[in-house]
Amino acid sequence: MALKIGSDKGVAFLKAQGIKAEEIQTQTAAITEEFELVKEDRVLPGTTVALHSERNVSKGFHATQVVSVSSASVPLIEKASREITTLLEQGVSVTSRSPSYYYTRLGELKLEMLTEAVKDARIRAENILRSAGNASVGKLVEADMGIININAANSTGTSNEGNHDTSSYEKDIITIVHAEYEVK
Repeated sequence: MALKIGSDKGVAFLKAQGIKAEEIQTQTAAITEEFELVKEDRVLPGTTVALHSERNVSKGFHATQVVSVSSASVPLIEKASREITTLLEQGVSVTSRSPSYYYTRLGELKLEMLTEAVKDARIRAENILRSAGNASVGKLVEADMGIININAANSTGTSNEGNHDTSSYEKDIITIVHAEYEVK
């Protein structure tokens, strides 16, 4: 009963923060039985023989339920995450995590990023050849997209597997293009 009351208060709190009901997900409760190890030392009547025994005794059950939010309303989510501890004042046991921020329009951005990356690759190739002598860049022979790195703003980190920062709202997205040109 306490779990349902706490869960309901949590959902009501989120709705009061302006978060829409369809953005709130309540997961199935996780219930675990808790045990206490009880040790007993007894002496057999009429002897000096001691018996040592240990047994687990049920202390009851522990139930938790996760209530999560998935929303594009970042300011509302950030405000709610800072104020969630007010539920403690209502007797609701709460464990809170920092919000995770996901970039959800990467598919739309890929073509634009590829176009810009290929332009940049050509400029770099031209600069290299200009510095090396009289050669110039010919036609593009082959190009492919490498890893995409989604980093916290102002980070230039790259990884062979790609980065996917979810800890910061502001992000920089870096893509790598491999381009091969003819040399004239």
